[in-house]
Amino acid sequence: MGCFTEHITTCECLFRAGIPVWLVRSPQFIPQDMNIIIVVTITRPDHIVQKNFVHNGVITMFPTLHLGRGGTDHHF
Repeated sequence: MGCFTEHITTCECLFRAGIPVWLVRSPQFIPQDMNIIIVVTITRPDHIVQKNFVHNGVITMFPTLHLGRGGTDHHF
């Protein structure tokens, strides 16, 4: 699980929540003295399922597994 974003506020929120996040920056915002090893093109994987969860013909949300503070492992 993780997120790629161009928005600094989104990046900060996810980082504080402990979610892996990558801040994607446009070339004009990258400092000239930053060492870039390789420039890559971001592509969307075509094998990720993005359909709604349907149960008995009704679009349903997945059940909540945990409600509470993050940062602690919770096992069933």
